[in-house]
Amino acid sequence: MAVFSGTDKQAMKRPHVGRSFFVELEFPDGTRRYHNGVGRVTVGGHDWLGVEDPIGGMMVGISEVEDPRFGTAAAIEITLAGLTYEFVKSVRSISRDLEGRAAEVYWAMFDPETQTPIVSLTKLFPGGSITAPRWEGSLLERKITLTIESVFDAENFPLGTTWSDIAQQQRYAGDRGLEFMGREILTTRK
Repeated sequence: MAVFSGTDKQAMKRPHVGRSFFVELEFPDGTRRYHNGVGRVTVGGHDWLGVEDPIGGMMVGISEVEDPRFGTAAAIEITLAGLTYEFVKSVRSISRDLEGRAAEVYWAMFDPETQTPIVSLTKLFPGGSITAPRWEGSLLERKITLTIESVFDAENFPLGTTWSDIAQQQRYAGDRGLEFMGREILTTRK
């Protein structure tokens, strides 16, 4: 997960700041970079294309990254709404090729008046991958949702820990599920 320096934390306390999310996706035809705003932005040495078009009716929604629990993965959902039929059709045609491809999610903070970065690109979680896209809607209203999961949390194996009783107790106090790991167990029948 993201780690912020003391300087970054002070910058985040400013009264007027604007946050933006950036996503780098590996599509079958190459890498694409998007941000959740309008127009093109150059950050971190790359050009990022905005996906919001309020006048055209295309909007993006980004969920919060939920704290992973046992049996779930840290994930973020990106929902595009107000899509054309042609765009939805193009995503459906490559949906099988999208699943499992690499995706990185970044976050940055800007000064809204000068559009200069206050906190530079920060990776939200390591090693993301795209799950199968979901689409819903009718003839008038269409939307597509992409879920990006952290591959380490998808395996329920948080980065930097071990599978041992001590590590499990640190993650989940009181859980006794791994106390017999690495021990010889004998079953006695009477």
